[in-house]
Amino acid sequence: MLLIFIVAVIFLSLILFDEDNNNKKDARCPNCNSKVGENDIFCAVCKSRLMVNCKSCGKIVNARWSYCPYCSKSLK
Repeated sequence: MLLIFIVAVIFLSLILFDEDNNNKKDARCPNCNSKVGENDIFCAVCKSRLMVNCKSCGKIVNARWSYCPYCSKSLK
């Protein structure tokens, strides 16, 4: 019984891990739709800015976000 539980936990964790990796692979530039990395600051194809520094707290955040998730200040 314990073996079945362990196998089930491992199987579910592999499914969830694969799902997370698929989401990361689908990151696209909002300007030219080219694939971009999760931590890319600029698009390698069109040079669009993908990340910005929050003016309030200085943390690096996604340029498309309206509010900083760290300090909740407006990014616009």
